[in-house]
Amino acid sequence: MADQLDIALVRTRHGYAEERLWHRFLVDSYTGGGGFAGRIGSPESELGSIATVYPPCEGSYLDRYPREDVLKFARRVKIAHYVNYIEPLTDLKCGLALAKPYTIENLPAKVLEWCGNVDGLGTSFAVARSRLVRRAALVGWAPVLVDMPLSSYGVETQAQAQAAGLSPRLVPLYPGNLTEWHFSDGSLEWVKVRNDFCE
Repeated sequence: MADQLDIALVRTRHGYAEERLWHRFLVDSYTGGGGFAGRIGSPESELGSIATVYPPCEGSYLDRYPREDVLKFARRVKIAHYVNYIEPLTDLKCGLALAKPYTIENLPAKVLEWCGNVDGLGTSFAVARSRLVRRAALVGWAPVLVDMPLSSYGVETQAQAQAAGLSPRLVPLYPGNLTEWHFSDGSLEWVKVRNDFCE
């Protein structure tokens, strides 16, 4: 039984490994890092836990020419320069999408209050939304986990949660965090989430 559980835990959806490589390439093209870094490395990324979800690229994205010897290829990789058009174009697209304010009518007071601090760290919904838009523009889509904090274990009722000052937390994810899922009759039944964190 333990072996079956281990297999189920590590099993991933079809195409997961290929998708992770593709998303790493897309993120590197945006940041100018990884295989695009060349001689001058890029500064630290502001994209959150991207390095844990998508491991850094080893080497260069340049391909070796058919008759190019190893030393010449290594020299070409070393002096290659990547002009990053992806970052400004992506930021421009996201800026246009977020330029006009959004309106949501008839929200309950509790939800409006939660929108002021969606992650328990003081991040507003508007700021979280802009970060998620950039992630979605980069890799195609951006899943979000909404969950109660760890301190809510043992809390059984909404009244107890309110008395303890507990509220749901919004956790931005990347597609690479969702290792497997299952649909039944057009409805999502379950999702297996891979979440990296440090204690």
